[in-house]
Amino acid sequence: MERSEQLEKSLTELEKLTGLKLTITDTVDEEHSVTQINAMLKAYKERYNKEDFLLSLLRGKIRDKEAQKRGQAFHLNAEGDKFLFLLQAKAESHKEVETVLKQLFPTRTSIEIVYPGGEEVALLYYPKRKEDIATLAHTLADTINMELMIKVVVAYSEVFTKYEELHKVYEKCQLALRLGTVFTFGSNVFPSDQLGVGQLIDGLSPEKCHNFLDETFGEEFIAELTEEMRITANTFLQNNLNIAETARGLHMHRNTLIYRLEQIQKKTGLDIRVFGDALTFKVGMMVLDYLEMER
Repeated sequence: MERSEQLEKSLTELEKLTGLKLTITDTVDEEHSVTQINAMLKAYKERYNKEDFLLSLLRGKIRDKEAQKRGQAFHLNAEGDKFLFLLQAKAESHKEVETVLKQLFPTRTSIEIVYPGGEEVALLYYPKRKEDIATLAHTLADTINMELMIKVVVAYSEVFTKYEELHKVYEKCQLALRLGTVFTFGSNVFPSDQLGVGQLIDGLSPEKCHNFLDETFGEEFIAELTEEMRITANTFLQNNLNIAETARGLHMHRNTLIYRLEQIQKKTGLDIRVFGDALTFKVGMMVLDYLEMER
């Protein structure tokens, strides 16, 4: 009796992964055999494969004591300092991203790279000395952007030591990526311990958001809001309401900048050269960005 392609594939994978070579007789139910073999493969991967172990930790599927024991079995640094970098890049570029990351960390044992799913690349880093992790995160983003010419954003964690903490650390990095991408103008690197006002806006109902925007700006201004207005206002706020610095950053005459700010004031009633109005405008823009992300 000829074996099915699916059964042959499962047997080949089992032998490759475990070294076990099974003999299947003609009287065996092939469908049942495939199911059993695949269950064995899954269990083996989860218990003995380092990448599956780390993915299970990220997803919170392993208990504390088991995490320590299995971490030691893989010769991982169970109690030493660790950092998590969570990168977001198009899935088709992940292999190229991994190549660049390995070049940046020549000592391969200092990092572990896993793919949680979607566009995420998780880099677990074991520093051998004290480092400026913020600078390292910027180096990762800038090097990948420069060498691969792709857009990548990076969130990074605070230091942690125990593997059982990895799930919470990962969730905070995910939140930092999401909020940072939406709310942080002009940056592609986000620390997970500086979520800012965005975490207060995250989760607001659309109704509350629309009510706030209508009261703050009015429907007419939102409809007329251009990318030029956004860039002007965001750059001005980023430069701490400094006219000269903003004009220099936007490569425009200060009178042109003042004219644009006055146009925003005319349409909204908010003079963002004044701190209170600038704060209201900033929160309003964040709420608008949040609504656009949700849509």
